[in-house]
Formats: sequence, C-alpha cells, structure tokens
Amino acid sequence: MKAALARVGGHALFRRSQPSLNKRSTVIKSRFYSSAKNDKPVLITTPIYYVNGPPHIGHLYSTLLADALARWFRLTGHQVKFTTGTDEHGMKIQETADKHKISVQKWCDDISQCFKALYSKAGIQYDDYVRTTEDRHKKAVAKLWNILHDGGYIYEGKFEGWYSVSDETFLTPHQVMDVTDPTTGVTNKVSMESGHKVTWLTEPNYMFKMSEFREKLLDWIAKEHPIHPAGRKDEIVADLERGLRDLSVSRIREKIPWGIPVPTDPSHVIYVWLDALTNYLTVTGFPDSPDWKQLWPADYHIVGKDIIKFHTIYWPSFLMAAGLPLPKKVIAHAHWTMNKEKMSKSKGNVVDPHELLDQYGVDPVRYYLLRESWISHDGDFSYENVNARLIAELADTLGNLFTRCAAPALNPTEGKWPTFRKPTEEQLQLAKSLEGLPEQVDALYRECEFGRAIVLIFDNLRAINKHFAVEEPWKLVPKKAAGLSAAELESRVERLETIVYLALEAVRISCSLLLPVMPSTMLKVVQHLELPSSHLNP
Repeated sequence: MKAALARVGGHALFRRSQPSLNKRSTVIKSRFYSSAKNDKPVLITTPIYYVNGPPHIGHLYSTLLADALARWFRLTGHQVKFTTGTDEHGMKIQETADKHKISVQKWCDDISQCFKALYSKAGIQYDDYVRTTEDRHKKAVAKLWNILHDGGYIYEGKFEGWYSVSDETFLTPHQVMDVTDPTTGVTNKVSMESGHKVTWLTEPNYMFKMSEFREKLLDWIAKEHPIHPAGRKDEIVADLERGLRDLSVSRIREKIPWGIPVPTDPSHVIYVWLDALTNYLTVTGFPDSPDWKQLWPADYHIVGKDIIKFHTIYWPSFLMAAGLPLPKKVIAHAHWTMNKEKMSKSKGNVVDPHELLDQYGVDPVRYYLLRESWISHDGDFSYENVNARLIAELADTLGNLFTRCAAPALNPTEGKWPTFRKPTEEQLQLAKSLEGLPEQVDALYRECEFGRAIVLIFDNLRAINKHFAVEEPWKLVPKKAAGLSAAELESRVERLETIVYLALEAVRISCSLLLPVMPSTMLKVVQHLELPSSHLNP
C-alpha cells in the first residue's frame, strides 16, 4: 500500500507545481452553461442519516454523489441548493442513548457532529444541514401534519401488525419471514428486506389514508419516470400492484417520548418517517419563508436502494395529500460490499471512512468511490482495487499524459497552446471523440452515473495515450543542427503540434469534466493550464 501511495501521491498530478500553458478556450462548452439568473435553483438532497452510530462508508458515498452532482450543476452555471442532515427521533435512538448512559439530546449532538466532521474532511460542500431536533423542522412537520389532518387524510385508528424497531417501519405479513438462528435454534420473524427482527404490535394510533393513492402513484411513475436507475421501478410497481394499506403515522408518547408531538393530540408522537421525510420541505423554508415555493419541488432525492420505498410510496403520498408538487427524480443507488460480502461490524469487514481518507487523501478517495460503484449495482471494496485504480488510471493514464504533453521540450511555441495542423484521419477521429465527450458525460452526470462517466473519460485518455506513444513526438522536436530544410522543419513542427494539441486537449477536457469528482487536484491542473476562472466551481 505504501508503494502505491508514494507512486500516486508523488506524481506530478498531485504536486503543487506543474508546467503552465496559455489557453483561450472555455472549460465546459457553452451549450452546458446556464447564465439565466431566474432559473429555479436545483434542489439536491441526501437522506438525513439516522444517528444510531457514527457515519460509515455508505453514508460518505451517498453524500459524495450529491456533492459531485451539485458541483457539476454549479460548474455549468446553475443555482444549486444541496442539503443533508441527521434524523434524530425514534425508539432506536432513545434505546441507543440509554445504552450509552447519556442524554438523548447529547447523543444526537455528538453523532451529528461526527457527520459534519466527515463531510468537512471529504471536501463536501453542502448548502444546508438540517437536524430533526431543530425548531424549524418541528414547525414544518407540525404544519404538514395539520394540512393532512385538516384535509381528512389522517384519522384515529389502531395498528395491528409487524413492526421493525431497527428499520422504524411497519410491515405486512408478506414482508416478513421466519429465520432460525443456527447457534441457538431459536426461530424469529424478520423483515425480508433488511433481515432485522420484527415484533407484533397492537396499539391505538393515527392512520394516514395511503391506500387512496395507489393509482395516482402508479400513474406518476408511468408518466414522469422519476425512479432511477429504471430497474428499481419494477419493485415499487410490484409493491403497489399488491395493494396499499393505510399507514400508521403516530406512536403512543408513553412508549416513545423521543419524538415530535402530534399537534392535534400531544399524547402521541409523529411516526419517524413522516417526521424525517419532511426535512426536504424544511430546507426550503417551508412553511414560513415566502420563497420556499421557488425551491420546491426537489430535483434530486439521492438515497440508498434500501429506503426507496419510503421515497417513492410514502413521501409522494404525503405530498399528493397535501397538494404539493412531487420530486422530479429519486436516485436509488446500490450499496458497498467487501470481497462480495455485505459489510457488518460482526464480520469485521467495515471500512472506516476517516481512516480511508487519512491513508489515501481526499481526492483519491472521492475518485475511487465515485468511479467504482455504479448506481445500478453494488460496489465491491478492496484495498488492492483502490491501489490498482489509483495507479492505472490517475497516475499512469491521466498523470503521465499530463506530465509528458505539458513538458516544455515538446512545446516549441514558447508556452502558447499548439494548433491542430494537417491532422491524419486517425487524429480527426480522436478529436471528434474528444469533442463529443462533454455532452456524453453531462448526460451521465445528470443521472448520477459518475462511474460510467469516469470510465468513458478514461477510455478517451487511454486512446490519446496510445496515439502519443506510437507517434513519439519527442523525436520531432526541431533542432538547429539537424540538417533539415525549412520545409522539413515546418512539417515536423506541424506533426509535433498536432500530437501535443490532441494530448493537451484530452487533459484539458478530462480535467474539466473531473472537477466535480476531484475538485482540488483538477483545479490545480486547469489553473496551470490557465483556463478561465469564470467556469470553475467556486
């Protein structure tokens, strides 16, 4: 590992001083740049994370996806509001704090600060951080409850069924199964989705008429295509086609005092998912700010695949009942495994995100996580793979091409950008591929497909690297004593400039496109190439 780190960290790409060349053209082509000041800001949200423990690599990955997406939209001239935060109510939080012999509020404060510290360390630039224990959030939740209640969508009832404390969710009989512990021989009911134990619960509470929204939800999914990747849609449609039951949206306060009281009946507290999901309205300034409607609806809810049901069934049902617009996209990304196994503390195969950042540095970690895990399938973590990716791609592909093509010896035009002169058919094809790259990457980034976009960028870089090695431009550098005629010297210069031009353009375009992924490193490169600062992420 140390050898790999030395090779990547010591590379010119990661050092402070690199050769500088003048460049007149823009970073991102103008067709991506939005200068309209009155456009609706792009609202990008992560889940608010449950504070039952410190953040893990999955939390970091979700938030990195949102951060990179927000950076891309800012880079292309859009106004952005990127929000994250912590979910701090519920039975599990109360039990965890009691177990650690600490007040519940102190536990929430400490764990929430752990999330903030990780984001700062990972270069994550959120615009708002919401906690469900904040007064502004409690006010938003109470307002939404009153809208639903006054609209006739909440009624007094009784819940009887399976409940998972770990997931803070109610389950139907077809969502649970029997599992026998091989060690004790004891058989328990567990959630089929999460594997967590469930208990039978019977208690009076308030119910939300979610069953009324089945057809509307199916229509929304069919017409608006909000679920990404598209494959996740099938499981939600299947759930809806089995039918929807009304949803319990409160718990008795005597049993769970740590929650937001029901405004119409303080003997109950509001169910944690109605509480938590409302954070997406809280960050807009709902209900008091006169500007909240300028931010809503959310353009992107970025969530893990394990909580897609709450964001594509529960949440849009609440919004429909309240008469509010629905989110435009729900990106439900895959998870991380280690050596093809689910990460868990009991297996000892978890990755500490702080240790990972300490070992490799911020930008290499950002690159690896965004490159390796595509949203449609789980990313498999291994330190061997981290090292291999960083060496083969950052050091040997991008880093070496940058070092070689920016070398003063290969730039006879005294620091000016070389010109594309009398290209061959192969060189024209390489240039055409580079010209189309920003549009392809833009489309993938907007779907949060950072892994696929990065692969595309490096496919182009490898093609340019191969061309550079085959053409051997160092043999074309003009020499006074070469005994060549003026025409021969000019021909050499033309060939040299065209080769170097393609390489520099590949570096320029690739580094510009990678700014949301590795902001610090790529910013250094584009600054040394003297690209216009007006197009760079602030």
